[in-house]
Amino acid sequence: MGLYQVTFFLNILLDCDLNLLYMNPRAEKSLRAIAAEIRSAFHVELEDLIGGSILRIHPRPRELEIVWTAFVSFSQFRYRIRG
Repeated sequence: MGLYQVTFFLNILLDCDLNLLYMNPRAEKSLRAIAAEIRSAFHVELEDLIGGSILRIHPRPRELEIVWTAFVSFSQFRYRIRG
């Protein structure tokens, strides 16, 4: 049994551009429970989330993008210092 099958958390994997690469079964189940709301609010089908940007389903995408960019920049800076 894989680790993702026994975790009690909602796990998603994003790339540096905030594209959704993976979600564990528990995260998928939770999103399925609100799929109608996602469709209504953002006009995105749950099946179309993998491979696409999570900014499409965030209520304040610009704010998330700013925070994420700062985090990635800080992480890269920290890596260069320790590197």
